[in-house]
Amino acid sequence: VDTTSFVSGHTFFGISHDFTFGEQTIMLDLDVIPGILLGFDGTKWIYTYGMDGLSAIPQGPEFTYSAGMTITMPAYSDIVLNGVNNNPDMVFFAWMDREGVYHYEDDVITVPDGGLTLTAVWAAVMNIDPTYTENDSNGTASKPFTIFNDAYLAMAALLKKVPCQAAAFRFIGNQIWDLDNNTGDIYAYASNSNHTNYQAKAFNLGVPVLYTADKDTTVVTMYSPSHVFYFASHTTTIFNGLTLLCNTKSSLRFIVNTNEYIYGSRFFMNTSKNAIGVDFGSLAMEEATVRIYGGTFSFVYLGTGSSQKICNLIVGNGTNEPKINLLCLNNSNQANQNYATINSGTISNLSFSYPGTAYNNNASMSVTVKGGIITHIRDFESAYCDYDHLLNSTRTLIFDGWNGEFTYAHKNIGPAADKPGIYANGLDHIQLINGASVKILGSPIYVKAHSEGIVFVDKTSSLKPGSLGFVGISNDFTSGETTVALSAIEKGLPMLWDGSSWFSTYGTPLGSSIRLISPFGIRFGFEADIANLESMTNTTVVKKGVLIIPGHILDHRQLSITTDRVLNIVATLPLSPSQPNVFTGCLIDSTESSTTAWLSTWKDVELYTRAYFMLSNGVTLYSSVIHNSIQGVWNTLDATDQL
Repeated sequence: VDTTSFVSGHTFFGISHDFTFGEQTIMLDLDVIPGILLGFDGTKWIYTYGMDGLSAIPQGPEFTYSAGMTITMPAYSDIVLNGVNNNPDMVFFAWMDREGVYHYEDDVITVPDGGLTLTAVWAAVMNIDPTYTENDSNGTASKPFTIFNDAYLAMAALLKKVPCQAAAFRFIGNQIWDLDNNTGDIYAYASNSNHTNYQAKAFNLGVPVLYTADKDTTVVTMYSPSHVFYFASHTTTIFNGLTLLCNTKSSLRFIVNTNEYIYGSRFFMNTSKNAIGVDFGSLAMEEATVRIYGGTFSFVYLGTGSSQKICNLIVGNGTNEPKINLLCLNNSNQANQNYATINSGTISNLSFSYPGTAYNNNASMSVTVKGGIITHIRDFESAYCDYDHLLNSTRTLIFDGWNGEFTYAHKNIGPAADKPGIYANGLDHIQLINGASVKILGSPIYVKAHSEGIVFVDKTSSLKPGSLGFVGISNDFTSGETTVALSAIEKGLPMLWDGSSWFSTYGTPLGSSIRLISPFGIRFGFEADIANLESMTNTTVVKKGVLIIPGHILDHRQLSITTDRVLNIVATLPLSPSQPNVFTGCLIDSTESSTTAWLSTWKDVELYTRAYFMLSNGVTLYSSVIHNSIQGVWNTLDATDQL
């Protein structure tokens, strides 16, 4: 049955090979799955492929989706395709689009323009059952290997003969995965002066790898009570459809190196021994994404030492319920960009900090909360730090449509537990967008002065009654850490904190100059990072420009785009290609010709100006107002004569 058809009201029967008692039939007892071939081997119904004797690997199924649809990847992970004609058994691995990009079970995506076609990627599978007693193991479900090492070596041999796109290991029944057993030299161990063989990394099969089991409840015990507590991979690695128990030296840390990890919604943890965690600190690729759709994790450490690398974390897909006790930056010297999106599940402790005190950590951390439960959020992890704690980092917290509450905690971080810091420790950028409704308990969120730092609540979002809100940390530490509360939030306007006061302007006035070639005039310049503004407000800037008006006409009124008799100069081009964020507005006598007499006539007129930015949500932001005259510019040049 292909992916465009369905069967209803009918069933099928297979004719048994055993005619001892005449013709015997066996009714179809498997689900009819679109795009999956059903076969009858003479004794039972099976999912299979290659019955034409030509296909060495499964072909499809394939699904096509229209642009704009939001889809969850189809779930095929519990299907085993029985190999026939000496082909290997296969299990589902992922979906691949026509660009060669993999999409994994539990992923939720919005189909881009042009539509999306997904084709199933299948993994050759080796089965492992320690209770199997025959001496004819070949890795099939009927003839499994008894230990992981033999299965791994057999997989390496198979991949040299069959062009499989992925490999899988399927554990049948509860069993031990002995990380200390290096039969066949499958592991490379890492050691240091304190720990011997602390990391196990199996040799590279050259394809992505899936670890699964015959049932979700099958317990696989990763065993190394005296040595291993780091586990590393060469390629993308999936854990799904099994329960993991870690009898390792300490909590087992999954190391992100040249690979990504996907923990499916059918991945579970038996926590009777050690916990597990994920660590990005050894990332060797430019960018890596870890997806956590299932399981219970003690920690996830974002961050790596290279400023050129990007770490991405996806928690939940909106329906599944993974659990993470601590999500924070890594306990080492970090310098990169880190992004986490929480769609569902539970984060007990979201820390915009890192464990330990002896690290110079400059990594940036951006967390977007769309769903799930967040119990605690804080801006510290230790009582003090040998370095200025995350002073040069940007810490961003975005509530995107989230409805919930959490308890916030803040700490001033100094060089010793009993010595306060003389710099601001806080978040830089907080947004509530797309209908978010948030309640902050415990403490207001502390905000430090930063060029990108804002508190922004869009017109659809709000703080719940009783929420504690936000305070800005003063740059003046003469009397220790002091704060100024954000007393009122105007929806749709970004509220900026400059270290002394809250304000809702954007853009930097650069000053003024005289235009000394015809047409003569006076020019005012401004600088504004439009991409940053659009990112902060989750809008687009539809127009920007410069407003200019003589002071005697403004007459102490508010200067805006609706001010009567204001000159509104729309800025469409940057000052130059090398200064893309700088634009100017110029007041001149005539666009065709001008004389220096105009400069003399206007020389003492005080002109008031500001930049404006019209956003796609209908809000207009303004820079601060500056003013100057032609004579004032001349005086700045230290000229000795009057114009």
